[in-house]
Amino acid sequence: MNDSDYPYGRLRYTVVGFLKLSIFLFLAFSILDPVGNIFKLKIFFFVVSVGVFLLLALVGNRVPLRRDLVILVISVAFVVPLLSYVVVLLSGSQEIDHAIRLQYLIAFVPLLLLLPVSAFGIKTHSLSVLPLTLLVVTIFVTFILSSLNVSLGFKLGVFLDQGISAAKIGGRDFNGLVVYMVYYKTSVLLVFLMAFFATKRSFSALLICAFISVVLIISATRANALMGMWLFATYVYFYLSDRTKVISYVYVIIVALFALALFILSYQYFFSSEEVSNQIKIGHVLGYADHFSQAGASLIFGSGAGTGFYTPGYDKLIYSSELSYFEIYRIYGFLSLPLLALLAYPLFKFRLLGREYTVAWIAYLLVAGTNPLLVSSTGMIAIIVIYGKLIQSMKEDGH
Repeated sequence: MNDSDYPYGRLRYTVVGFLKLSIFLFLAFSILDPVGNIFKLKIFFFVVSVGVFLLLALVGNRVPLRRDLVILVISVAFVVPLLSYVVVLLSGSQEIDHAIRLQYLIAFVPLLLLLPVSAFGIKTHSLSVLPLTLLVVTIFVTFILSSLNVSLGFKLGVFLDQGISAAKIGGRDFNGLVVYMVYYKTSVLLVFLMAFFATKRSFSALLICAFISVVLIISATRANALMGMWLFATYVYFYLSDRTKVISYVYVIIVALFALALFILSYQYFFSSEEVSNQIKIGHVLGYADHFSQAGASLIFGSGAGTGFYTPGYDKLIYSSELSYFEIYRIYGFLSLPLLALLAYPLFKFRLLGREYTVAWIAYLLVAGTNPLLVSSTGMIAIIVIYGKLIQSMKEDGH
């Protein structure tokens, strides 16, 4: 094999390989150490990845970039946050949460990695498999140890929460049965690991999906549990429908009856308006409705990052909430359209994305709608992973 075998030369080929390695390490540390309290390498590998990409773009031959993607990424990562910053300055608002303001100003910068992912066809959905698998093992082992030894579980909880700020361990009481659950901040990303194995379309891969679904169920949040069960049920349907339509139709009826029974049995724990978490969310919705009814020009330009609104959910002024889509619109107004377009675009390309990753993306968007998982490093990793899969499919299809 000689230099002519590589379109950009042997050195360029090596540098691109290093870029892929750097992006893999960025994904790994972002998933396993989301706050960066252990290794403090997440930011380092992001900077390295961007630096190597710029080196390739400026020194090497022309880097193939989609102009529409460049415009969209620059808009979401820089233009919209800066305009939102200006909105706050012009409004003269005095009550600002500066930490949240800074978070929204820099939150979308990791999306710059979509440019090298697109230019070099980097398969981020495949690169994320190893760290997501390690995440599954971490959650499950922590769950088992906490269940077998409460004292050890408490120590693990202190380490994961106060030590590295990556996870919490808490008990849920089900009619006197206390179950210790592990909430890892990036656990929602396991929907993409389920999609990866589901694309294998084998029985053994389906068993792995079942195990990941169990891990999502024990990850403490209702949204994770419900989406984990829904995804697994959907992948089983895909598996059956590929083999026999009759059995798949019977399966749908059985699952529908099971879902109805589960809804009735778990209503008071998960869905009742009297449940504390649901009361808070309902209060937030009422707060948003009141805010938007009096918003005026901020309906168009948003209120700006760091500003607050009153919510009956907490009966006080708050500066962000877990109702992500309401919050994004409150902050950015119509300036949020580029971000929403970035989130929605994969759904319009569902044929290229594939059914397994399409339903995984839908599951992620649903979970993120009631949890603070969009404007965060977890949200950026989700976007980078799903676009890695979409871009690969588009290249294979000749787009």
